[in-house]
Amino acid sequence: GSRRQIGLVNLGNTCFMNSILQCLGSTLPLLDYFHSNRYQNDLSGCSNDNHRKFVEEFGNVMKIFRDGPDNRILDTSLLKSLFARSATKFSGFNQEDASEYFTFLQQILHESLNSQTTSHQNHQNFENLNANPSLLVKRAAVSPQTSFLSELFRGQTKNIVTCLNCRHQSTTLQPSWAIMTEIPEHRTNLSLLECMKSFFRKEELSKSNAYSCNNCHTRGSATKQMFIHTFPKVLVVILKRFGNSNGSFQKKEDFVSFPTNCDDFSRFGADPHHSVGYDLYAVSNHHGSSLGGGHFTADMKMSDGNWWNASDLSWTCLGKRSGFSSGGAYLLFFKKRRSQAQIAPHIYPTLQRCIDNGVSRS
Repeated sequence: GSRRQIGLVNLGNTCFMNSILQCLGSTLPLLDYFHSNRYQNDLSGCSNDNHRKFVEEFGNVMKIFRDGPDNRILDTSLLKSLFARSATKFSGFNQEDASEYFTFLQQILHESLNSQTTSHQNHQNFENLNANPSLLVKRAAVSPQTSFLSELFRGQTKNIVTCLNCRHQSTTLQPSWAIMTEIPEHRTNLSLLECMKSFFRKEELSKSNAYSCNNCHTRGSATKQMFIHTFPKVLVVILKRFGNSNGSFQKKEDFVSFPTNCDDFSRFGADPHHSVGYDLYAVSNHHGSSLGGGHFTADMKMSDGNWWNASDLSWTCLGKRSGFSSGGAYLLFFKKRRSQAQIAPHIYPTLQRCIDNGVSRS
């Protein structure tokens, strides 16, 4: 399948939601998964009524993205209200963080679409998450369940700590749903590769941050480095544009360049000889100098080979692109090349078939 050009009504500062929905609407395995109604079988294990209703409505939206017709205007009021029942942070009409919305959305779908979910677990988890949204990343990282969402978006990182006294190495593996990378300060002509090099750089552990080695039983200097152990089918890179600086919440508007075809991610893998290629297919952008007063849009590669920008109701053709340089690019969605996106067909045959056709038709 492919996707259609669908305009989304801004319900009142809901452009952050519209931007993420448009990006997910370009993730074709997700569209086909809901179009086939296969999600209904996976949802049968979810006894949380709020989650079930939200997933059903999310599925309806994905079906419209896939089947159209083109230029349809879609009101997502019901989707928003159902989402807010589980994620009360999003119950009002304030401008919210698209990255945070995406993370909540991923986890609600993941926990709903697997057979191990229970109503009590979901209720308890999301009560805690609404009180402290930072717990969401931790919850997502340790979730052992498998769902269609995890098969698409979840990879794995490897952390290696090396004691500089005895050279003993300690290795830990951690599930990862996205790579959230800093934008290096005081740099010009930044590329995505430079941002990721900074994220994966080797760290020194010493002094107040000294390492306690279980091998030589000393507390001293060590190095720590992260690698990508398992590359996901869909890799989401989040550029950390928002944060506290000089006592205030500010946005980094540094321009970052990135290609539409990327073969450089292999260097961050645990196995340097394993070649991995990704193609960009969607970008969530933030325009403006602050989160509260800005505007979110989405750029997507469509079936005609052109890139298009969706800003709530309106669509604008950006033409053929080999790369972007932007001070507003925020979440970057990459699909793994078909030859490297293998998965056991007996686990998720629909996903395998979608991956064989590519995540986004070009």
